[in-house]
Amino acid sequence: SNSYYKEILDTILKTGTIEGELKTNFNLELKFKKDDLISLLYYFGYLTIKEPSFGSNVIFGIPNYVMNTLYTNYFLELLEESNHLIRFDESSSYLKEIILEGKIDVISKYVEKILKLSDNKIFMKFDEKYVKLLYFSLLINKKEFFVYNEYQTSGGYADLLLLKQSDICKYNIMIEFKYLKVKEYNKKILAQKREEAKLQLESYSKDERLNISILKKYIVIFVGNNLKVLEEV
Repeated sequence: SNSYYKEILDTILKTGTIEGELKTNFNLELKFKKDDLISLLYYFGYLTIKEPSFGSNVIFGIPNYVMNTLYTNYFLELLEESNHLIRFDESSSYLKEIILEGKIDVISKYVEKILKLSDNKIFMKFDEKYVKLLYFSLLINKKEFFVYNEYQTSGGYADLLLLKQSDICKYNIMIEFKYLKVKEYNKKILAQKREEAKLQLESYSKDERLNISILKKYIVIFVGNNLKVLEEV
């Protein structure tokens, strides 16, 4: 699928816009197609919808605040890498844990494994968006729950929210991600990030649309490609 990346990048960088269909489901067992990639870039805020187009197509553009360099390197590279590395025989174990226990230990260890297998140069411009992307892409097409990226609450935007869509799900899950580069890591900064995430989760969970009695809230902090904190609050 390398040609898609190149084609999307070339088009966006030359013209500032790209046309494609906005997908809501992704089949990660297949290589990402062009529209899947465009849609993921949109969901993660790296493209905006400029105007509807013909039929089911939409014209996407780059938001002003996004640097072109983001496109040229790391983001697409990680997407491509992670897609090669995602193995679906593992999905049943992390899904089972999420659905039955409302826990994210297995999926978090799995994301860590994917990151450890990824090329180190990806981490040069890494931040929590990329970690969130991996969780999101592992969860996007599951029928037992809806997964929201940047869910708008009365107290701000929650990084990732899973809302149960099935009676077999016991909980809704809210996750706040933080990321530290290895060279900026120390215990004091880690504690600050943890406290920040905790306050954010408290604030977001006050939204009255969320059923607090079945909401599990987690802080996930990566330092480089190491899962440093996974804590329920």
